[in-house]
This record gives sequence, structure tokens and C-alpha cells, in this order.
Amino acid sequence: MERKKLLDSFQKIVFVAMSYIPLGIACGIALERIGMTSGGILTMSLLAFTGAGQFMTSSMIGAGASAISIITLNLFLSLRMSLMTSSLSQYVRGRSNLFLALFGQTTADETYGVNLYQFEHNPEWSANNALYANLIAYLTWVVSTWAGGMIGGAVNIPTTIINYLMTAMFISLMVGNLVSKTFIIAGLTSGILAIILKIIFQNNLALVFAAVIGSFVGYAIDNRSKEVVLNG
Repeated sequence: MERKKLLDSFQKIVFVAMSYIPLGIACGIALERIGMTSGGILTMSLLAFTGAGQFMTSSMIGAGASAISIITLNLFLSLRMSLMTSSLSQYVRGRSNLFLALFGQTTADETYGVNLYQFEHNPEWSANNALYANLIAYLTWVVSTWAGGMIGGAVNIPTTIINYLMTAMFISLMVGNLVSKTFIIAGLTSGILAIILKIIFQNNLALVFAAVIGSFVGYAIDNRSKEVVLNG
């Protein structure tokens, strides 16, 4: 039974995992170029599973930013994860603290999108399926960043290709989740705010704040809808 669940999870997450390989290698190379060892890169990926945060960290260290600035910005960047894991909590209730800790640690934007879609549309999708999917993507990222650190500056990966790969991956996940008014409103809120805040502040952090605000809007609408149903 568990072997079948593992295979099902692999089939659902394989394309996300495959996209992690070039991204992870590029991230590892970027981190190696600012002075991190392959061991340091491996440890960072294991403890801080955040591709966007790791890319941002490499840029900030290269620019001479302080440790406090790097930690603060990574904290803001990761706030959305608390909302994501909270929205999945109803599907993993009753699990051990170890399971929940591991599930939370290995949840990423992409695995969240896959798991949420499966939970809502696939009655056979279980908490174990979700954890297996998370772990496959997580380990792929960890190994890929470590490999990038080992390769170092020996291979030049065109950043343009990486940018298009990330864009395509997020668009595919977004389209797959535009299944209700809640997601559409949250997406539109984030998109419109991102444009407005970017114009006003001329800083990429505007995108982070827009994403967090959009997530809160979606969360509020979802909670309101549940209250209406319960009081109905």
C-alpha cells in the first residue's frame, strides 16, 4: 500500500522535481561563487528549504548586506509558508508532531500547489501521499544545490533559461489552482498590488508583500465561506 502511495506521489510531483534540478544546480553555483562551501550549501538547503530565499541570500551576500538584513528579508519572504501550511492542516490532522514538523519543513510553493489540488480533486490522496511528494521534491532540491556547489564556476548556466523555467513552472501551478472565486480573487489581489507597489517603491520586495497580502485575502475569504456554510 505505501509503495503504491509513493509511486502515485512520484508521478504527481515528478515534473516539479525535474524543474528543481537545473534551478538547484544554478542556486548551488550562485552560493559557491559568494564563498560558500559545498557542505555549507548542503546544510543550508537541508535547514532552509527556500529556493527564492537562497537565491536572494546569494545576491545580498554578494552585495555586502548585513546578516540582520538577510535574516529579516528571508523571514518576510517565508511568511507565506505559514498560510500555506495552515490551509493544508485540515488534511493532516491527527498526525504525530514529527510528521507535522517534517511536512511543514518540506512544503514549498510548488508542492503546496500540487498537494492542494490533489486533496481537493483526488479522493485517494492521503497525508502520506502529500509527505512523500514533499520529500521527493525536497531531496531533489537538496541534492541539486549540493551538486551545483560541487560544480562551482566550472559550468556557465544561462540565467535567462532559469528565469523562463521558473516563470513557466509557477504559471502552470497557478492555472491548475484557479478553480474557485477565492483563488481568483487572491491571485488578482496579488497581481494588482505587485504592479502598484513595484511602481511606488521600485523594489522587488513589493512582490513579496503583494504575495503575502494576497494570501491573507484568500485565507480570509476561505474562512468566511466556511463560517457561512456552518451557520447556513
